[in-house]
Amino acid sequence: MSEARLSMGVSAAGASKPAQPKHFSVITRSGEVKHVDFNAVTARLEPLGEGLNHNFVSIDKVAQKTIIGITDGMPTSEIDELASRVAADMATQHPDYNLLAGRVSASNLQKTCPSSFVEAARKLHAGDILADDLYEFILANANVINASIEHANDMVFDVFAMKTMARSYLLRVDKVLVETPQYM
Repeated sequence: MSEARLSMGVSAAGASKPAQPKHFSVITRSGEVKHVDFNAVTARLEPLGEGLNHNFVSIDKVAQKTIIGITDGMPTSEIDELASRVAADMATQHPDYNLLAGRVSASNLQKTCPSSFVEAARKLHAGDILADDLYEFILANANVINASIEHANDMVFDVFAMKTMARSYLLRVDKVLVETPQYM
């Protein structure tokens, strides 16, 4: 058997195993360089698969297909986008893959957006998108507003809904999204 097939995750006996690029590194959101790790990709996806029908949805298969598409130096935010596309492509097998894809997109968005509604409002105000009087109202009621945000509710949208919101409804400052569905 050729070395190329062995490096793609096929053993000499022909059994499949997760493809694991041996020399690829990724860049974390904090800027740290880490080696690609199948277990890390799986661990990232597993909590997002909670409540899905695991008789039909395989987190391991999504992770395997995601690992194959990773390129050297890829940021982890792009790995999330890749995993979302992989899961969406598998939706013909079961509709829960669409929900998994949406959850990966939502989680990625939550990691890139401000962690609180008030922080998002600050950015929107600084970007001249939020009016002064509305911003003052938000600041005066910051604790109540932040406490009412349920980040878990971002996880109810499938990938089509998440992509539509990101493309057409969620606000941006300097072309960068600064709000999640819960901030709308």
